[in-house]
Amino acid sequence: MDLLKHLQSRDDFSEKMSRAETSIKATTELLLEVFGPLRGPHLLFSQIANAFQRCKEVRIIVERLYDTRVLLLQTDLTIDLVRPQAQHAPQKYGDLNNEANSLNERIGLDFQTMLIFTGMLLDVWAQIAAHVLGVARPSKSSFIHIAKDDGQGPFATLWQAHKQSILWLDALPRLY
Repeated sequence: MDLLKHLQSRDDFSEKMSRAETSIKATTELLLEVFGPLRGPHLLFSQIANAFQRCKEVRIIVERLYDTRVLLLQTDLTIDLVRPQAQHAPQKYGDLNNEANSLNERIGLDFQTMLIFTGMLLDVWAQIAAHVLGVARPSKSSFIHIAKDDGQGPFATLWQAHKQSILWLDALPRLY
């Protein structure tokens, strides 16, 4: 699977996240149209709201990764410019190296955070799909069970249509 094929730039990511959020809203509208206005709390709509929130959080994390990457590239370029003068200005050179290390640590933490939040998003997706497909006890559905079964059973059509994108979302933070 080509991980980079799915996400080429910040604009590409923003466009994909906007599509995901639009799809979640459209799903909600369709379910409300089918079931009509429902009274009281309903787990399905709570899970949809949860999925929308997870999308927003993943968007924030990835945008922060893009921003930090830009800062790291700028710091690395500055280090390259200062390196020849490092004997004359060791403090500045040391400060720049410390900043680059700090930015690298921030990127690492953001990838770990993204692993957690994408996992939560995939689990909520599995629960929503289970509700829509009429699976018994949909709140017990999880992404890991669907992935282990390679999407067999009630998830087969959905899994085959979106398998590459779903696995990409799971793999990207794990492979960092």
